[in-house]
Amino acid sequence: MYVRLLILLFIQLTACVLPVRAVVDISDSPIMVGTAVAPNIMFLLDDSGSMQWEVMPDENLYYSYYLFPVPALLYGAGVYTSQVPTFQDNNIHNFYGRSSANNQVFYNPLNTYKPWIRSTGESFGDVSPTAAPYNPVDATRGTLNLTAAATQAAFWFTNTSNTDQNQASYACVPPCNQTFQPITYFVYKGSGSRVSAANYVKYQIRGTRAYKRDPVTAAEVEITSFPWPNGTTRTVAQETQNFANWFSYYRSRTLAARAGASIAFGQLGTNYRVGFRTINGAGEFLIPTTGTFTGTNRSTWFDRLFNTPVPSFGTPLRTALAWAGNYYETKTGTDDPWKDSAYTQPLACRQSFTILTTDGYWGDIYALPADQNADGTAARPYRDTYSNTLADVAMYYYKRDLRTGIANNVPTSPKDSANWQHMVTFGISLGTQGTLNPDTDLAALTAGTKSWPDPTTSSPAKLDDLWHATLNGRGAFVNANDPTEFVDGLSSMLADIGERVASNGAVAATSTSISTNTLLFQARFVGNDWTGDLWATRFNTDGTLATTPSWKAGERLPSAASRAIYTWSGTAGIPFQWASLTTAQQTTLGSSATLSYLRGDTSGELRNGGTLRNRASVLGDIVNSSPVYVGPVTDLRLDRFSWTGADTYQAHRTAVASRREMVYVAANDGMLHGFDARTGAERFAFVPSGALATMKTLTSRDYAHKFINDGTPVVAEVYVNGAWRTVLVGAQGRGGKSLYALDVTSPDSFGTSKIMWEFTHASLGQIVGPPVIARLNDGSWAAIVGNGYNSGNERAELFVINLATGALIARIDTLRGSSTTPNGLAVAEGVDIDRDGDMDYFYAGDLLGNLWKFDFTAATAAQWKVAYGTTAAPAPLFSATSSSGVVQPITGGVSVGFNPKDRKLWVFFGTGRYLSTADLSTTATQTWYGLNDTGSTIASRSDLAQRIILQESSTGAGDSYRVVSKPGDSSGGTVMGTKRGWYIDLTSPVSGAEGERIIHPPVLASSTLFVNSLIPSSDPCVPGGRGWVMGVNPFTGGRQEFDVFDFNRDGSVDSGDQVNLANGDGTSRRTVGSGYSTDSLPGSPLQIGKQQVVGGSDGTAHTRIVSDGLRSGRVSWKEIVRD
Repeated sequence: MYVRLLILLFIQLTACVLPVRAVVDISDSPIMVGTAVAPNIMFLLDDSGSMQWEVMPDENLYYSYYLFPVPALLYGAGVYTSQVPTFQDNNIHNFYGRSSANNQVFYNPLNTYKPWIRSTGESFGDVSPTAAPYNPVDATRGTLNLTAAATQAAFWFTNTSNTDQNQASYACVPPCNQTFQPITYFVYKGSGSRVSAANYVKYQIRGTRAYKRDPVTAAEVEITSFPWPNGTTRTVAQETQNFANWFSYYRSRTLAARAGASIAFGQLGTNYRVGFRTINGAGEFLIPTTGTFTGTNRSTWFDRLFNTPVPSFGTPLRTALAWAGNYYETKTGTDDPWKDSAYTQPLACRQSFTILTTDGYWGDIYALPADQNADGTAARPYRDTYSNTLADVAMYYYKRDLRTGIANNVPTSPKDSANWQHMVTFGISLGTQGTLNPDTDLAALTAGTKSWPDPTTSSPAKLDDLWHATLNGRGAFVNANDPTEFVDGLSSMLADIGERVASNGAVAATSTSISTNTLLFQARFVGNDWTGDLWATRFNTDGTLATTPSWKAGERLPSAASRAIYTWSGTAGIPFQWASLTTAQQTTLGSSATLSYLRGDTSGELRNGGTLRNRASVLGDIVNSSPVYVGPVTDLRLDRFSWTGADTYQAHRTAVASRREMVYVAANDGMLHGFDARTGAERFAFVPSGALATMKTLTSRDYAHKFINDGTPVVAEVYVNGAWRTVLVGAQGRGGKSLYALDVTSPDSFGTSKIMWEFTHASLGQIVGPPVIARLNDGSWAAIVGNGYNSGNERAELFVINLATGALIARIDTLRGSSTTPNGLAVAEGVDIDRDGDMDYFYAGDLLGNLWKFDFTAATAAQWKVAYGTTAAPAPLFSATSSSGVVQPITGGVSVGFNPKDRKLWVFFGTGRYLSTADLSTTATQTWYGLNDTGSTIASRSDLAQRIILQESSTGAGDSYRVVSKPGDSSGGTVMGTKRGWYIDLTSPVSGAEGERIIHPPVLASSTLFVNSLIPSSDPCVPGGRGWVMGVNPFTGGRQEFDVFDFNRDGSVDSGDQVNLANGDGTSRRTVGSGYSTDSLPGSPLQIGKQQVVGGSDGTAHTRIVSDGLRSGRVSWKEIVRD
């Protein structure tokens, strides 16, 4: 089955702003996130006495809590008796407890132990093996020389027969001295009794020399390296250092927890509000209501993490979680977690999370104030029959409205459908096991074939209760078996929270019809972290989207060394490797370490002891670039044409029918990424050479967002150099002033030879829309593109670039714009009038409101020109101004189509801009236009029929709808007659001018013209703003004669979807609705079968049934042929 390529333009932030100092002010960061509401995170750290212990899990404690003599007040409070197993080879507690096979917190040579992270993001650094601190933040606790034999006092004990603690005996009268070699550990052979020394291999480092002893052979041999089964190989010095880092940073449960928290939170961005408290109430640092997770707020949080004492207390998990819920519900005044210093009222959209950590099982006495079996009537898998469990506490503060005096406006997600103010609970355990397996038992709990155990009956059931609590609280649970899993688990929780507050960038799909094999691609980014991702989500058979992505590209990037990344040398494609770069490129980047970082190497980051910026993810933010799917070639019947190559088109389609399906998208890590559409694996990436200078700034610890490679690519089948090829053309967008072309015919064989060219020019600016690929009347295949903004001469020009060579074929200057009145040409669209497969005309708009028509009918490029006016004084087809004469910029591109009734050519576009912060507050009236191009210019809007938005109201099904006038209505009902088109001013009949605008092309789909408009907002609870999705008759601008949208959401479009329209006399009538509202900035609509998918700036993808007969996507050059 052939699939058609879809080019979806999501929130194309392709606008301009008023000239400032003769430039078009383009923000360096997405202005939609400027007012993003930072979520609350309360971190509850387990400070129970067992967190001091150096053995895990509890079941393997036997006789000791420690494996090294413990200094007094090691963690700022009293310690347990310093009972330590001797280091004698025949002591079962020695080889059993000092092996990670049994003791999950002990040194595991398969792991690499990273130092803690400071609040600044810097690493604590490797500790000295000859002076390794017992507590890395308290020098008074002393150090230990790990490389030399030590003699220390403790309650040394031994047992040579079994692990029964009652049969252990002291090696000497305690406390007494024993001599030991600190770097001693045992590796279990993988089979046999774990209490038999014969089944372990002993490793020991003494000074700078290392030794290995197998008890079976008894002989000790010296070794010079440590090769481990996971592929890691260390020298003696490296193994010594790894053990030293483990000793100081991970040796005990509390050290491991602090390591995990410092690494995870050290990578967390600034747009969060983070509090701290231990489960026993120490170290309280309430969520700051002034500022976010930066400066003093960040340093104070890390100080509490590192320095809060660990006393010999219990594990009151229920009390701790209830404290967090009560805090969210009852705290008012300056410490109210729902508001901050910038707002006098609580913010109804703020999300609140609690992360509960523990190494054990709750043992506190606690009862909820009400609803003590809070999940007793819930659906499975949430329901149980027990009261006052940890799961009940989580459910109580999840389903309870914690702020009844404000609107229920908390963002929802597939993981959490609650829109009221509530607490989401995350839980992570360290070294404990339950009776249920979270990976396999959820389905049975949901089906009712398994039930939750009573947590009062056993300790393992209490861990099940923690998992249950995270399900009730719609968070997530991680059962970490060792410190490394704890680090990864906590990082994944923070990533989960980040995803819930992330923004979508764009959508695309693999098919125009829905099946379980259809994937929807969503580009995403997290503001302030400036990380990105591309998600692929399957459609269910009922047309809804699956709740869990099939893959996330950010999780499937190859290792830095194995990534296939390329760039342009100035004359040819080259590997993006230091040795392959030109001298000038090396100078631009500065060092090979910078290049390695850009490839994805994290070893040089601050958290790993380097100097480069920490990243939560290697994949950069994807903001304005729309993903483009490329699979088998759609049959455009190009073989019906007579030009060279047309007769081999079908053979080409057959040849590439089984090629790897790909999805391409640009990211602000500087790269155009090519991902396998079915697996999400990155196959290759390309770095425009023009991006290198800005890419270098990504390494700065003080990095402030910049657009680097932000344009939407376009892909087409073309005949160049005597063969059909699949060519991708991209622009840097807001990130630069270059274009590039890649041959992506065979993704599996992509390499340097497939990089075709890179193009720059003094009159080329920031191109914020996709180019057009077309065959022209001179026989060439070309990339056609408006010159964009901030070009050298600040005029609006159309560039035509030879697709095969990258040479400039033509440059058509409108002569509009200057250094004092900057201008630039936006996205172009072409049309083939004579049906020969060659584009005859192109249309594009500029910043000064001019809609230009370019004549390409001549067989020679020298004769291509602006269609109207003269060479010395070109004239636009139309100039867009409001009713008061204010210029309306055209920044979002145009669409072109023929009226099937009379074959007349129409051009559709909207006006407005959305690029700098200055655009957020403007409320100037913008307009949606449809123009009939009859071969002459249109003087003014008086030549057009006016349509108006008659009514905005609620459907009663949670939507707001619009009704647009149509010909014959008493208001806005001008008949078309000799009118040259129509216009609709984007003015609300309820609220007046709200700053509504159109910044991407309308979509002509069958007999309906769709457009998405946006209304920016300074309200922090509206993610960037809101908008409308509208559909009208393309050739009258009026509401349709048939129902278009499934307003009542019953799965079909029929008379039941009609809406009320007031007659003006107190009565109303039923009529066709013209659009529905969105509660975030809407992207361009994507049509898949009957489903219309609209991506939102709040990170969601909304689906809605629309009427039958619609075809999908942007009208490309291939489709604008007059049959």
